[in-house]
Order: sequence, then C-alpha cells, then structure tokens
Amino acid sequence: MKLKISVALCTYNGGKYVERQLKSIIGQSRIPDEIIISDDSSEDDTREILGSIAPTAPLPIHLNVNPARLGSTKNFEKATLHCSGDIIVFSDQDDWWHPQKLERIEKIFIEDDSVGAVFSNAEMIDANGSPLGYTLWESVKFSKYEQAKFLGNHAIEVLVRHNVVNGASLAIRSSLRPLLIPFPDSGIHDEWIALLISAVSHFSFVSDPLIQYRQHGQQQLGGEKKGFLRHFSESNQYSSDYFSRRSEFFAQVRDRLQSSSCYLLFPGVIGVLNGKIIHLKNRASIIRREEGWILLWLNNVFSARYHRYSSGFISAARDILLP
Repeated sequence: MKLKISVALCTYNGGKYVERQLKSIIGQSRIPDEIIISDDSSEDDTREILGSIAPTAPLPIHLNVNPARLGSTKNFEKATLHCSGDIIVFSDQDDWWHPQKLERIEKIFIEDDSVGAVFSNAEMIDANGSPLGYTLWESVKFSKYEQAKFLGNHAIEVLVRHNVVNGASLAIRSSLRPLLIPFPDSGIHDEWIALLISAVSHFSFVSDPLIQYRQHGQQQLGGEKKGFLRHFSESNQYSSDYFSRRSEFFAQVRDRLQSSSCYLLFPGVIGVLNGKIIHLKNRASIIRREEGWILLWLNNVFSARYHRYSSGFISAARDILLP
C-alpha cells in the first residue's frame, strides 16, 4: 500500500533559509508526490529561489503567490486546500528535514488507519544552524505522562493545558480536512488542527527528532527553553483581553466540533472544552478584579481547573499576585 503525500510549504521573505529546506524535502528517502508552496507576497528573493529549483526537481512543485498578504494561518489554509494527497505534511520555510522523515511518517499511517495525525520531536538550532542543546519536546515540556495521554486517545486533555504539537512537524490525513477548514481568523493553525483532530481521531507521534527547528528573530513562534522564574514573571501574554481571546478561540473549537456531524467525538471532549472556556473567562474576570473575583479564583483553585487547564500553582499565584 502506498499513500499519496502532499507537502504544504508556506513562505514569506524566506530567501535566507528556504533553499536548504526545499532541498531537504526533495531529498527524502521517500520522495513526496507533490509540493504545494503558498507564498504570502514575499518582498525578497524567495520566489526566485523557488523558481530556480522547481524545474529540475524529481516531483511536481506548484508555486501559488498571494496577491496580498494573508498572514501565516490563512496562508497555511490556502496551501492545505491545494493539496491533493492522502496525507498532508506541513512545512515551515526555515527548518531542515531529516532524510527519513516522510518514510517514517508514512509507515505509521499505513500500519494504522485509525491514526489521523502524526507529529515528531525536533532538534532546536539557532539562526546559523548550530544545535542549541535541547529538543522541542524539552522546550514545551511534553512529558512521558502526557505522551501516554496521547497514546490513550486523551490528547485533548494535554492540548487544553498547553499545545505540544508544532505545525512544522505535523502530518494529517486529508480526509479530516473538511473538519478543519476554514481555519480561524485568530489563533495559530497548528493548535487549531491539533485540538480538532484530537477530538475525533487517534494522534500518533515519533519521539525522535525528524526535523531541525530553527530559532531566529524573524519567526512568528519559537520554542525557547524557559525557566521557572521567567515563566512566573513574563507578562507579554498576560492580560484580561488575552484570556478573553483565548476563551473565544476554544469556543470556536467546541462549536466546530458540535456542528460537524460527520465525525464521532471521543467521550467527554465537549465537557473538557467547556471547562477550559469557563477557566479562561474566570481568569479574565480575576485579572480585571471584577466584583467577586476572589470567589472565581477560589472556584478555579478548588475545582482543580488551574491544574487541568493551566500551569497549576504557578498560574494561580500569578493571578492573585500579579494583577
């Protein structure tokens, strides 16, 4: 059995790194069947580099250029829609794939048709390609306990607490695409995809790093290793508006699942999402110091929502000590 594999590669001003990434995709031991590139109106030499490689590649490479910038999430949505394969493998423009990545991922999908998505660990590298000495899973603290949750079809219990699925290492079955599209206007595509698929399908993973994940100043998101004190005190995403936006995002996930009657949900999924939404709304009210905020804080504490949906004691302490 052989599956058709599409790679969805999104680019924007990626001239510095995209050639190395594209060549690592073309050089796979299991060559993909097509590469769909969606360029988000790059202003550098990205398109010229891609255009110079595509004609000599041993597979079809389709380059689509957006007339106006869509942003990362909507650009990935567009690339996903153009893929014709059984499996869609997402790719950032500035990483590097190990040669056996697609071979190993395809094997998992072939051996278990209940698997809807596969992701892997990644080696963290700096802007110059030098190893940083830790992996992506170490960065996001994807523990053995949480890995067991994934294997037991309880991935959503991990994902409502923190997203451990990086889109740069993610592959999905295209049969799940109707559930995912359209991507939300707010939020990041990999979290959206991971939450929805975890509610209806088995999630598998490869604990070995199958990509090098580059950290540099121009990327949208990174995986910087963080210590306890920095985690406790940083405030770049700590406001009532932030928690309100997050509650709206999870409500969108819940509503999409409830409106998609073609997919059978795992038991308890909607309850987990509702608990997350209540928790986020409570945190927004607590930070605004609305009337009765201390009761909401106590409710989050004694219902164990801080433990199930945030960082436990750290989040509870932040809410009461760092308004």
